[in-house]
Amino acid sequence: FFASCLIALVLAILVWLLLIKNLYETGWLGAIAVGIMAIVVFLVAAILIALIFGILEKAIEHLISGWL
Repeated sequence: FFASCLIALVLAILVWLLLIKNLYETGWLGAIAVGIMAIVVFLVAAILIALIFGILEKAIEHLISGWL
């Protein structure tokens, strides 16, 4: 089960990078850079939206209570 999920994840990332490479007409390093930047922008936007709606605090409390 784990191996099939890992293979699917690798293939999805490869296809995503291939799409970025073709759409932005860059090389592989450019596609990786654009992909990393897209992930960073997504995380920042998700954190800002969570702060606006006040759910980040609840999520952190839930994560901390799960570890203890």
